[in-house]
Amino acid sequence: MDTLIAEIQAHADARGIKPATVLQYAANLSGKTWEHWLKGGQCQISTAQKIRDYIAANSEASSCAR
Repeated sequence: MDTLIAEIQAHADARGIKPATVLQYAANLSGKTWEHWLKGGQCQISTAQKIRDYIAANSEASSCAR
């Protein structure tokens, strides 16, 4: 879970948005989910994959390739 949190934080920082916004865009999660995860909450593997897919599709490298 720590790795996923770091990936989300890095993507949010690169985009100048809040990590909770990444979760909302990527998996339609509530704004409170980020805080819940920081306090030790967990997510399903399918949710983590949705978020990673979103980050990959919206990374700087993929944006430059278009």
